[in-house]
Amino acid sequence: QINNHMYAFLRITANTDYCKARNYIAAVATLCSLSFPCWASFDHFISTSRNANRRKYWTSKIFVYFAIFGTILFWLIIQLPIVIFSKANGESCITT
Repeated sequence: QINNHMYAFLRITANTDYCKARNYIAAVATLCSLSFPCWASFDHFISTSRNANRRKYWTSKIFVYFAIFGTILFWLIIQLPIVIFSKANGESCITT
């Protein structure tokens, strides 16, 4: 039974589409997780500003939604070369 599971896993990793999707999702998720604390620091800085207009504009719900969506969209676009240049090579994924 262990061998069956091992070979099933090797067949999955040898799939080029799986390789591309795994690398792309991992890269985008990693970069988003690094970007969101930066947005949180910026939000903290703005929310303690003495200027009321600045606080009102930058802390609105619409801006927060646009910032989250924009960050995800930015990293999705920037990481597109991973989808183009990744491929399966035997039991591993490579990016050329």
